Amino acid sequence: KVIEGSPAQSAGLQDGDVIVKINGDEISSGRKLTRLISEISPDHTAKVTVLRSGSEREISVTLGKRPMPKFE
Repeated sequence: KVIEGSPAQSAGLQDGDVIVKINGDEISSGRKLTRLISEISPDHTAKVTVLRSGSEREISVTLGKRPMPKFE
């Protein structure tokens, strides 16, 4: 799922996309996906390979900065 207005949506990811590679590194688990993304600084570009509608597509994405949580 891609949240409306999120950096993922701005990068071009769509609901149903399955991320299979980041900068050529294969994604074997959610933990590895999180680790690889955390190693890339905000505002830097990465090549993300997604499985979309049965075929792989490579997308260049610019990582956004995660907003700070708001406490009330």
